[in-house]
Amino acid sequence: MRSVDGLHENVVVLEPETRKKMTKSLRKLKPKKSDDTTATEKTLSGVLRGVHLDKDWLDVLLGEGEIARVKAISDLVDDVIGPMVNNRVRVDVVERKPGAYEYRDIQLDD
Repeated sequence: MRSVDGLHENVVVLEPETRKKMTKSLRKLKPKKSDDTTATEKTLSGVLRGVHLDKDWLDVLLGEGEIARVKAISDLVDDVIGPMVNNRVRVDVVERKPGAYEYRDIQLDD
């Protein structure tokens, strides 16, 4: 990036690896809930098959018919998530109990 007036020569380059590092750093700043002693962070990889913004969930097809429902997606915006439907994604989640996933982040799986 360069300034419009051409006087500023500072350049910022954001690459995919930069996003990962920034996300990891920001997650450390987010306070954990007091009941998080049994929670584990995971990354689910699969095809984004369904989204319901009003009911606050998305479905990821993990494998042969296995679907993971991820809840608490209220931070997502439909114009961001829409193009990801029917594409491979990686969804960072917190698993509080087996099969109970809470959303943290999503990105296309390149």
